Amino acid sequence: MSISASIRKLHRIRGVYTPEAAREKLDLMDALRREQIPKASLLGSFHQSLCFIRAFPDGVTHYQSARQALQEFPRRIASLSRREAEATTDTGIEGSRLHYRFSYDVAVWLARRCPDAVEVAWEEVQTFERLDELLRQIVLPVEADYYASGKVSEREWISLAKGDQPFTDFRWLMVQLGKRQSARRILAQMYDAADLPLSWQPGLKFAKGTNALVVGRIKARHRGMRNPRGRAGDEIERPLRKIRRLQKSDGENAITTAMAALAVRHRETYHFNHANPEEVYDADVGYGVHILVYGLLPGFRFSLETTMGYLILANDMPVGYGGASAIFHQANTGVNIFDEFRGSEAPYLWVQVMRTYHRLFGCRHFVVNPYQIGAGNIEALRSGAFWFYYRLGFRPVEPDIARLAASERIRVKARKGYRSDIKTLKRLTRCDMHLRLSGARKSQFFEEEWLELCAAGASAVLAGQKHVERRSAACDAADGLMKTLGTDTYRDWAKNEQRALLQQAPIMSLIPDLRKWSRRERVDLVKLIRAKGGVGEKDYINLMRKHDRLRRSLARYCRNRAD
Repeated sequence: MSISASIRKLHRIRGVYTPEAAREKLDLMDALRREQIPKASLLGSFHQSLCFIRAFPDGVTHYQSARQALQEFPRRIASLSRREAEATTDTGIEGSRLHYRFSYDVAVWLARRCPDAVEVAWEEVQTFERLDELLRQIVLPVEADYYASGKVSEREWISLAKGDQPFTDFRWLMVQLGKRQSARRILAQMYDAADLPLSWQPGLKFAKGTNALVVGRIKARHRGMRNPRGRAGDEIERPLRKIRRLQKSDGENAITTAMAALAVRHRETYHFNHANPEEVYDADVGYGVHILVYGLLPGFRFSLETTMGYLILANDMPVGYGGASAIFHQANTGVNIFDEFRGSEAPYLWVQVMRTYHRLFGCRHFVVNPYQIGAGNIEALRSGAFWFYYRLGFRPVEPDIARLAASERIRVKARKGYRSDIKTLKRLTRCDMHLRLSGARKSQFFEEEWLELCAAGASAVLAGQKHVERRSAACDAADGLMKTLGTDTYRDWAKNEQRALLQQAPIMSLIPDLRKWSRRERVDLVKLIRAKGGVGEKDYINLMRKHDRLRRSLARYCRNRAD
């Protein structure tokens, strides 16, 4: 069998779990490891199959064989012709190089984890105007005359300023920016505006096939892939006992794995960029699959919602990711499975993600936004993401879209090979989709646009305070709220608890009848606010879910504003 035929065969049977296929996978991997693969396209296909087999192995031997083969890719790429080696750029394969305009948050992570593997891709810089504005924040007055003379370019000035220090230009730049943490927010915006292209060599530690996190023993796939059992809602509510919060050091490793998994794929999320190493949960859902849920650092939390990211691991390999924003009884969420693992058990994995969030936060109402199912997202549209969620019990919230979906579903069942066309799929993505568990009441739902009304109301509250400066106005609102709630000890609270109070006070001040609340309701609101500034947000969302008076009061305010 030729090399290309062997690679195609391995790709075709990677998700087949029979004794015959198991033997054939081992034989093909062993044979291909001895072969020189001269084309980047074939190498990429082989790499995809190895990633899949490592994540979903027939046995420990398959896992070890795939793992060892993946570690050999730097040598393989080094032996390619120059043209073929260049074709591996931006693949995330071990030994390849990535070019991307990472955000400041990811650049900070790169500077911390692998500064000497990253360089500024000067040849790809399209305009220097924004970079010049950023560098002016670094230049000292004593250097300013020469920098502003026009006789030196930005690259030349960095070279001069760096001198003989054994730093890459990227590392030197990030050291300078890192010394100005008091202006971090402004510098981050200026860095992002500069749109600086970077060139990164991930190496074995961070590349797609070797970036891994060991959280348990390797589990074989004797019975192949799993599907949700019965109704998805029943599976979500099934007890989940194997869940734990990681120690801080393990949480830091989990964040590194998540950041790398996205960065090598030219992606990033707020959830991982600002993840809290002290609040990472590990849910073991069997067969070597773990759902890791990441809380946010106190300084990056949202005012009302609890936003947490997640990473799906299969036998130590990141196979998918996403996030959820929980508020009261609901969570707005979605799932992304990496390309290497398409054709595995995505529906089952997604149900396990919701099961984990239900276990952690008691969510009984799950929401998927239009973007997740294809609105403005051509990849999701073409993949038929709408039907992925529909088959699991999600339904469009708008009646006319729900009727269209039901009629399309009848056509799919009646006509073999029928697929909804793009025009129809675009119509189906015009509204949110919801999944309600047993006991979930529609009256408990908090509309997403109400968050905007709360934010607008908060601005009005701040405008009405005695101080004009925004932080001082927030302190005024906090003073007023705490007086209403009958608490005068909040100035002794921990720093993060006080930060949470300043975030929430303008919103809680929108409630007109706070003084009429029972003492228990007011005490519980104070506990809730303090919990927002705790080590993690798990206690906060659970307290929020139980505070029905708060939900009803905010909902009433928002309905009145909307009218």
